[in-house]
Amino acid sequence: MPPASPNPSPEPDSKESARYSRKETKPDSKAEAEERRQRLMREYSRYGSVGVQFGAVLALFALAGYWVDEKLGSSPIFLVLGVLVGFGGGLVSLIRKIPVSSKGRHPRSKS
Repeated sequence: MPPASPNPSPEPDSKESARYSRKETKPDSKAEAEERRQRLMREYSRYGSVGVQFGAVLALFALAGYWVDEKLGSSPIFLVLGVLVGFGGGLVSLIRKIPVSSKGRHPRSKS
């Protein structure tokens, strides 16, 4: 009869336990790292331009309303209308660019 071991449950060898305890990942190559960086920069520029576009649409319609008010002599009617239309247009643009949720869903595709 073989001698009893001090530890009755056998331990798996270290390679097997490492496989189950953590994900095996290979180091990224320079090309993969560069691709990931470029993808991240595209996302930043896409979402960074949303605020600028919203402000530009709002300002454009407000200026158009102001110009119409100056030509017709009607005080703030078309200015307020231009601000409201610009806000609505900017909001529609914002909704189309931003994803529906933050759970990894992508924005609506243009149909």
